[in-house]
Amino acid sequence: MTNDLDFGRILAVEAATSPSVLVLRLRDTHPDRLVELLASILPGIDDTLEAGSFVVIEDAAVRARKLPVS
Repeated sequence: MTNDLDFGRILAVEAATSPSVLVLRLRDTHPDRLVELLASILPGIDDTLEAGSFVVIEDAAVRARKLPVS
């Protein structure tokens, strides 16, 4: 889990199939808010993460791309 897009770039350049990366692109990063948000989102994307994916969580959307990313 990161706010840094470099991890996604590394996975793309290496054509990696794992590990999954979860990128947080949020305005409110207060720990209580993050816990609440992740608790509501993670159960719905656990298979996606286990399969190896690049997931971006934004205020209004969750986007996922299966690895390798091209």
